[in-house]
Amino acid sequence: MDMFQLQFPGTSYKTVIQTIDSEGKELFKNYLSTTSVIDTAISNDNKYLAMAEANFSGILIQSTIKIISIDEAQTNSADSIKYTNIADANDLIIDIEYNNKNDLICMYDTHIDLFNKDGNKELVDLNNNVTLYADINTVSNLIQIIKDEQGKAKLQIIDSNNTESKKDYQIGSTPRQLYIYGNMIAVNLGTEVEFINNNGWLVKRYKSNQEVQQIVVSEQIAGIVSNNKVKIISL
Repeated sequence: MDMFQLQFPGTSYKTVIQTIDSEGKELFKNYLSTTSVIDTAISNDNKYLAMAEANFSGILIQSTIKIISIDEAQTNSADSIKYTNIADANDLIIDIEYNNKNDLICMYDTHIDLFNKDGNKELVDLNNNVTLYADINTVSNLIQIIKDEQGKAKLQIIDSNNTESKKDYQIGSTPRQLYIYGNMIAVNLGTEVEFINNNGWLVKRYKSNQEVQQIVVSEQIAGIVSNNKVKIISL
């Protein structure tokens, strides 16, 4: 199942979400008049569509998570919203992903939460002095780079199903950027990139004679961008 976010200028709707199946057939649309959709996710069983919305019209940002039954949205859109969670004022939603238990992982600018039928639970507090970067992936993990007790950078891989389960990887120098795709984590260290898997093992270390500006990463290859030059490397 695929999803498209469409903007319709000149209409009363701020955002329109179109959901289609794998054959290109439209299943339904969601019309939003006051909020912008930051991210969307479809559960692994294709039963639910999660939407992360933000309202920027007031003094404070208001973020909302909605979970919609895909089956019911095709026949009765009014009753298709199964769960709703309204975040605290000024908590900006950044990213959402379903984990392997079909719980929704929600990343805000200051914390990462788990959202399911039992309610909302905070997994990681990012509003501290040790977290440098954070992200979530599609294989149930929370990824963050923190400063350890010696002030050195450390990559930490946390299982969203059990936050006590952590894998650490000591980073060689000061990180510049963090990129994640599936089982692969890329850390930009300036003129060096370290690729780590979800077990916390170093897969590859790439060294460049120029400053690395951006990384495009997949499970098997990565693109290294520096000074308008792109180099493709295998992982």
